[in-house]
Amino acid sequence: MRWTMPYDLNGLERRRFARIPCWGEVAYNYRPAQETEKSFNILVRGHRARLKNISITGIQFETEDPPAIHSHITLEIKLSEDTNPLSMNGKVVWTRSLEENDRHAVGVEFLASSHEDMRRAAAFIGKYYE
Repeated sequence: MRWTMPYDLNGLERRRFARIPCWGEVAYNYRPAQETEKSFNILVRGHRARLKNISITGIQFETEDPPAIHSHITLEIKLSEDTNPLSMNGKVVWTRSLEENDRHAVGVEFLASSHEDMRRAAAFIGKYYE
């Protein structure tokens, strides 16, 4: 399986924004990476995952059935019990197998999402630094 990580060859972080650890639920649907014209019409629905961290530019989650790198993904992110889920769009930028439990870590870069959901994500992240 091909995978990439958000680090350079020296093990230094390449991300522009720090991610904060958090635990929550993620529901997602995705379109597989385009390998043929026909695959564009496929939408894989109904997946659930466990949120691991979030930043203003993306998230990491764990799942049993990861989407392929470059897949376009729609996320419903439940950050806490007392808030409505964030609805975010993104692209899968890396995956890796987690040997200890037959799950996979998935990194998603956020793409165009609503201004309100981006504001709510920024407010949630800002509370971590208070």
